[in-house]
Parts: sequence; C-alpha cells; structure tokens
Amino acid sequence: MTNGPNELVGEVLEQERCSGCGMCVALCPNIISVRERVAVIRDCGLSEGLCYAACPATETDISKLENAVFGRDDADPVLGHYVRIAMSQAEERSVQRAGQYGGTVTALAALALEQGLVDAVLLTQQLDGASYAARGVFARTPDEVLACAGSKYTACPSLSSLDEIERNGLERVAVVGRPCQVRAIRKLQHADIEPEIAAKLRESIKLVIGVFCIWALDYRAFINYLRETVGSTKLDRIDIPKDKAVIVQDGKETEVPYDSLKECRLAVCDQCEDMTAELADLSVGSTEWKDDWNTLIVRSEAGQALVESATAAGGLKIQDLPDERIEMLVEAVKGKKARAQSQANVVT
Repeated sequence: MTNGPNELVGEVLEQERCSGCGMCVALCPNIISVRERVAVIRDCGLSEGLCYAACPATETDISKLENAVFGRDDADPVLGHYVRIAMSQAEERSVQRAGQYGGTVTALAALALEQGLVDAVLLTQQLDGASYAARGVFARTPDEVLACAGSKYTACPSLSSLDEIERNGLERVAVVGRPCQVRAIRKLQHADIEPEIAAKLRESIKLVIGVFCIWALDYRAFINYLRETVGSTKLDRIDIPKDKAVIVQDGKETEVPYDSLKECRLAVCDQCEDMTAELADLSVGSTEWKDDWNTLIVRSEAGQALVESATAAGGLKIQDLPDERIEMLVEAVKGKKARAQSQANVVT
C-alpha cells in the first residue's frame, strides 16, 4: 500500500526534501509549481496516489528498480549498471558550441528525432525575459532541440510537462533529466498503482537520458545572488566547470566564486547519492578534463542502440575514456554518496 498527497506534503514538501523534479505536478491538477517551488493547493482526498509513489524523495527500492529497468540487480555499487563508459562529442561544431561541453545530449536528442525513434524529446528551455528561468518543453525537430541546448543548472521542474503526453497524444518520447527526475520516471513506470494518466506515461516514455548532477541551484536564491553579484538576472548562459563558475551576459563572461554560488544550491541535493543518473538508459556529464568532450555512460540496450545509430549516422564521435579518468569519476561518485550518507545520518 502506498501513501498519498497528505504524506507527500508531510514527508517531502514540509521537510524541504523536494528536489523540484515536477513529476507530481504532471500527475495531479491539485499540485502546482511556482518559481520552481512545488505546492499542493487543494486536498484531493485520496489515501494513495502516484504523486507519492513516483516522488524521488519517498522510500525507494533501488535494487527492485534496477531489476525492472535493466533486467538484473547486480549493478556496480558506485556507478550503477552500465555496459560501457566512454567519452563522446557531437560531430557538428555548431552543436558542440550550443550544447554543454561536447554537445552529446543535443546530438543524441536531435538524431533520435531525425531517425524517427521518438516523436518528441522533453528538454529544458530558458525563457525569454529579464529573470533567468526555465521550463520543460517537448522538442519535435532538431532545430527545437538546438534551441534548448546547454545546462540551466536550476532545479527546473521540467517533468511537469509530461501531462502533454496525454493531452497531445504523443506515442513515443525521450526524456532528458537530472538524476532525481530519472528516478521519478522509473518509479512511475514501475509503480504498483495505475491511475489512467500513468498508463499512458509508462507506455510513451521510450528513452531516458540522465545528466550528471552534484547539486542544482535554488531558483530564488540564485536570482538574489545574480542581483547582488552581477546586477542583472538576464543571462545568456551559465557554466560551472570544475571548481569555478562562469556567468555569460550579452556575450561577456564573468567568473564568480564557486563556493559563493554553491551556497545557492538546494539543500536537499546534499542528501542525494546519485550523481550519474544510475537508472537512465544513457548518462552524460563533463569529463572535467577535456572541455569539448562529454563523459558517456551507456547503461541499457535502448541507450546502446541510440549511440550506435548516432555514430553510424555521423552525428556523434565516441572514444574510450582513459582508465585514470574512470577512476577519478568513481572517486567523485563515492564522495557524493559518502556526503549524502553523512547528511542522512544527521537528519536521522
């Protein structure tokens, strides 16, 4: 027996354990997101619901999910289940420049659409206007994918847009998200309860691409930080390479102290053990070595098939990631898991 919205409020929202994934917003009209904060605005009266069952912050049987997703539960204790760890880069320079580092996610999303593997890809797009903000959008063409390129770094509840699957009759979609969002998708796909909306979402999500994440920025804290440090909330983009942060406004780069920006992170991120989106079909992040390449973890048959299609079509270059870089990745992931466990002990 699962729990419902009252438990979601008491165990997650009131305890500030919400990571802003947006899943519950997509599932229930009584839950909304305002400035990347989630709130329950009406009591639906249900004693159990997918809002609770699919929440990444509620109790999760990871071994059960790994078995359901990958058909086995013998995952590596640090990196999760994988079949290959490599480094990758978009073939087209325009995609590299628009995307983050090697532009791998952008290249894969565009190719999945070009080859008709999916009808749409759920991505995060920065909104126009004076305040740095983002939303979840379904890209249906490579050009629309390119318009969403680049990491946004805030905890945008992009999964809230999943309700468009039902409304617009989307049959095959790919989703790109943070590790917490990947977990929410997998919990939804394999939940024991089945409201009508869930069945459609489960059937339609064909591919999940996860992005590495150490922490996400709290939108409100970040906006205040921008006002105090650079005087404007209107940005071209932000980049957070290892141990520094760069804010780009009107084409001009301003480096800001990494530690001060880190103070704007969501507190709940310190409790998350998953840096590499261990339940995704593909996981993509920085190499923290070569700025124009990504680290790529291939985890499932679906992910492997997409990578093979992308390389065969000339959209993606892929090379072996050197053993010493894999060892550094392992140590980074171990560090995040240890910090999260330490936080869990403090909370307990």
